[in-house]
Amino acid sequence: MTCNRHDFSAPKYFSMQKWQVEGKAAFLMDHPFMFCSVVDGSGAFIHDGAG
Repeated sequence: MTCNRHDFSAPKYFSMQKWQVEGKAAFLMDHPFMFCSVVDGSGAFIHDGAG
């Protein structure tokens, strides 16, 4: 599994990052919401066992 992160911006209320993930990865959700998109290939987002 590989996981690389690139930060585009990180102001006070919004940040934009690009994650390149190969294999499975787990992320800590340390904010009240998180918007994620799979832009190439396929993927699934699972939160508390539901995806």
